[in-house]
Amino acid sequence: MKAPIQIFLCLICVLLGACQNQHSSHQEMMQLLIEAKLQQTNNNNNFAPKARLTYYDSLLKVSDSRIDEVNFTQGKAHALLQLGEE
Repeated sequence: MKAPIQIFLCLICVLLGACQNQHSSHQEMMQLLIEAKLQQTNNNNNFAPKARLTYYDSLLKVSDSRIDEVNFTQGKAHALLQLGEE
């Protein structure tokens, strides 16, 4: 009579332990979404012209050199063309 109860208790302990050690798929999905957002808002991403537009706008605001302004304006113009604006 004691053997089935002991086996049952051991089985419950093993199952509870296994459930607690599982990696949460929700956490994994959240991490993937965060990484995707960081990639989409990175100004080095060629497929994110909106991020580059923001980047060049901020550089134009703090630019001191006329040569830098020309380069940043060219980068901004290229990003605007990729966005379909002229």
